[in-house]
Amino acid sequence: MDKKYLRILAVLMVFILVLNLVLLATNQIKELFFWIVIAIAAFFGYVVIPKFKKSQN
Repeated sequence: MDKKYLRILAVLMVFILVLNLVLLATNQIKELFFWIVIAIAAFFGYVVIPKFKKSQN
């Protein structure tokens, strides 16, 4: 993957996490869904992104 796409992907994940936090604060989503989204984002950040970076080299 190109660095440009990785940066776009990272910005998209940050946007999703901020939106997730705002929705939780306004009681639009339940706490369980909030933590599921956080867990998916953590998995994505620690497992998927490094694999993309390795395949780029």
